[in-house]
Amino acid sequence: MSTSRTDRPPPTPEQSRALAVEGSSVALSAGAGCGKTFVLAERFVRALEGPDSLPLDRIVALTFTNKAARELRERIRRECRARLDLGLETARWRSVLRSLPAAHIGTFHSFCGDVLRRYAIEAGVDPGFTVLDEPIALAIRDESLDRMLREELSRRNSDLLDLAVDYGLSMVRQSLDDLLNHRSAGDLRSWVTRQPSQLVETWYSRFTQQIQPALLANFATSLKPCLDRIDSAEFPNPKVRSRLDDFRACTTRLSGSFDPAPILQELINLAKVQGLGAKLWPSLDFYESIKEDFDGEKLV
Repeated sequence: MSTSRTDRPPPTPEQSRALAVEGSSVALSAGAGCGKTFVLAERFVRALEGPDSLPLDRIVALTFTNKAARELRERIRRECRARLDLGLETARWRSVLRSLPAAHIGTFHSFCGDVLRRYAIEAGVDPGFTVLDEPIALAIRDESLDRMLREELSRRNSDLLDLAVDYGLSMVRQSLDDLLNHRSAGDLRSWVTRQPSQLVETWYSRFTQQIQPALLANFATSLKPCLDRIDSAEFPNPKVRSRLDDFRACTTRLSGSFDPAPILQELINLAKVQGLGAKLWPSLDFYESIKEDFDGEKLV
């Protein structure tokens, strides 16, 4: 059992559960000011104490910003000093405090930078590189992209000119910018040698096998409350029953369709209540709720 400071509130039940986990990862989801830094600092310090304690150089604590890293380091320092003040294992905590400035507590990019500098030859990078702040990096990238477009236009690059005519130069630039933003998602160089037909085939395969099923799954989720509302009531009017039966049958066909576009359009038409006046439904409130739930634009 670790000691704790007496000048701060005890951990919340959620924080206590996160602190009690040993030997596995813990994922925290919380807003600002909910104590994520406290939990991270406390887990860091607890790893340093007890019979199964880890050496300081075997623990890494990483955050996204320099400000958060400084706050985390200071909080860890306070927790270590609090344990020293209790008079338990004083030699150990003095040693930890002396070594704390060299501990692996910082940002993700600074940690990665240290690793790359240590293994610069293996990584094939100049060990003298610096990590750019995001605003500066984005400005340099935008400037390089604009310069490249100007140079290619001055050379009358036929591919770029065709794209600019068909889609507009601003759209072409935005597309290139998007590709740069997602360049880590795959090796863009592997696409350069592919023929247009191969590109179309690849994207169509991805759409039909991954994107379309995901979109239909999301649609089915949004459609379920509508179907549940239908099943919760009796419909004495045969005209209404017929429309709803057609709607149910259409949703069933959708799940196994290779080309769902026509069925989706049919669903939009069936979801309209035109021609089915309020008097044909179980009640006016039910009619209004159906009208809102079956809004074609919301569903699709």
